[in-house]
Amino acid sequence: EFIRHTIIGDMSQVNSISKKPAGRPAGDADTRGKILAAARLEFAHEGYSTSLRKIATRARVDPSLLVHYFGSKQQLFVESMLPLFEGPRHIPTAFIGERSQIGERMARLFVGMTSQPATRNLMLGLFKSVSTEAKAADMVHQFIQTAIIDTIGEYLPGPNKKLQANLLGSQVIGLFVARYIVKVEPLASASDEELIEYLAPRLQAHFDII
Repeated sequence: EFIRHTIIGDMSQVNSISKKPAGRPAGDADTRGKILAAARLEFAHEGYSTSLRKIATRARVDPSLLVHYFGSKQQLFVESMLPLFEGPRHIPTAFIGERSQIGERMARLFVGMTSQPATRNLMLGLFKSVSTEAKAADMVHQFIQTAIIDTIGEYLPGPNKKLQANLLGSQVIGLFVARYIVKVEPLASASDEELIEYLAPRLQAHFDII
């Protein structure tokens, strides 16, 4: 609810999602869900530059239904990306247990989360859309700052927690971009366990600062 309020509740430049055209085009009970699923895949493949027609084709629905349910492509994009903001709420679990193992727990959490196709597609759609859609840039900022950095910052030691949290957040986001968008080798083809082995001590270093 916090993320929904932050992303959608403060969208003064975007028409309300509830403002849909009158009437109800033909569609079954799961039409909205099918459109969202198709949109997530299309945004993951092409970013915001994909078209409503391509999304409708993937969802196997009439294009008018996209406008009926979501009003515009921007509104559909925002609704499609919202589930991504549920992932970071698991971050505090990494801080339960021995302090010396925080880095490994965080590495496992992040690598495990981004290895899941559903989460990975959402992140791909969001990050690929930054250069072409202002709302995507806003959502990336919210995702990194509010959902990740602010949460991690509460648990960091040292006098400059904000800078440390920014550096840590940049590490994990940079890893995702290099692995799944730029596809740098051998990073892109490395196994999850290999990544965790190298990432864990580098994340742990942020929590060993006195």
